[in-house]
Amino acid sequence: MSVAQEIDWASLTGRPQPVLDDGAVADALQGRPVVVTGAAGSLGWPLSMAIARAKPSRLVLLDWHESSLFRLRQALVSVAQDVPVQAVLGDVRDATRLIRVFTEVLVGREMEDRRRTHLG
Repeated sequence: MSVAQEIDWASLTGRPQPVLDDGAVADALQGRPVVVTGAAGSLGWPLSMAIARAKPSRLVLLDWHESSLFRLRQALVSVAQDVPVQAVLGDVRDATRLIRVFTEVLVGREMEDRRRTHLG
């Protein structure tokens, strides 16, 4: 027999659960591309969820832990239905990988802005 129990964030992570001001996050990030490093971690997960609710133009999740990154991506499906979410396996200590990820995000934003200017 199994008994489900609610897990206390603080006892699990050893620190208090982060509380984010969703309004301030939305104002700063809505319509902009966002990269979250350490996305599947204890702080990155709730941050990624809050950012997804802010409706960025694109959300890139970077983490080295593949299964946690996959679970986060799956959890975001219901929160970020209209937001393109990309999970990227990588480590922040890999400078070459980071440069590639940020370049793709920034170039993607520049191309999107050009397309809007051309169409508008």
